[in-house]
Order: sequence, then structure tokens, then C-alpha cells
Amino acid sequence: MLRYRFADKNELIAAIADALIVQISGGLRLAFGQIAGASHLTGVAGLRRVLLTGIGALVPILESTAGRQLLTYEITTTALRRRDTGDGDGGQVADRQYRTMDTEAVEFLHRCAERTGTTWRVPVAVVARSALAGLDGLVLRWLVDRNTDDLITGLDDLIAMITVKAIASPIDATPAVRPISRT
Repeated sequence: MLRYRFADKNELIAAIADALIVQISGGLRLAFGQIAGASHLTGVAGLRRVLLTGIGALVPILESTAGRQLLTYEITTTALRRRDTGDGDGGQVADRQYRTMDTEAVEFLHRCAERTGTTWRVPVAVVARSALAGLDGLVLRWLVDRNTDDLITGLDDLIAMITVKAIASPIDATPAVRPISRT
């Protein structure tokens, strides 16, 4: 049955990786939905709270899917190893996996900033890449030691690093009317 659904092993592995990423993204969306109506969460302080709620929602997901999280790292390293041995399709699996994570993270960070009336001081894709790199390290460390308290502390530190890249948006983003120039 797998042969009819997937063209090759790389396509199967990519589908597994995508499913795992979508599961985590679903948890972020659910957490975001829980705070969407909180009008007091504005500015950089509000952004921090929104990020804490959204990214904090990852903790129970990680705890209940540790084996699947480990599988994402195995998929990535296997794909990269295959690429390095000349299998160009292997690298495409890892590229696709990280493009999917980038897309999901950019969307989440964009929605968080929009919700709190903040603006990213650098392109949101740059923020997402840094955040995902930090998150990768924290999750891998948690998979090693299963110390959830340290994971939560690390996530809090990561969120502090992310929010430094945001500023409160002007209340009225409409440009001021300028007088007509005589020149």
C-alpha cells in the first residue's frame, strides 16, 4: 500500500516529518486561540506573554510525543547523511522539513506581532530562523536529560531573546499629511 501512496522512501520520510511538524504547529495555534481575545496583551510585554503561551504549549506536546520528536532528528540526520554520500534526494527531505518549520514559525510570529500591535525590527524570517535554532537545541537537550524544568527555563530565555527583536508599533500607522513641496 505504501508503494501506491509514496513514490519512494524519501517521499515517505518527508511525509512523516511534515506530519510531526504540523502536529506541533497545531498545538501552537490552539494556544494562540486561547489568548486571541485578550485585549490587554499589547506591546512588547504582551508579545512576550503571547509567545510564552504559544511556545509553552509545546511542553506537554513534547512530553507526550518524545519518541516522535526523536524521529524528527533521526529523519534530518539520515537525510543529511544520504546527501553527503551523493544521494541528492536525501538532502531535499531535510530542506523540505526545515522549509515547513520556517513557514509555520514565520506565520506564528507574524500572528503574534499582529495580535499585540508590535513590529519585528528585523525580517520575521530571520527571527523565525533564530527561534527555531534555539528551539531545536532545547528540544534535543530535553530528549537527552528529560528535565522539563530546565526546558521551561530555556524556553523562557529563548522568548526573551525573541522579544528583543520587536518594538511596539505606532498607535496610528497612517502617515502624517505633508504639505505640498514648492520645488
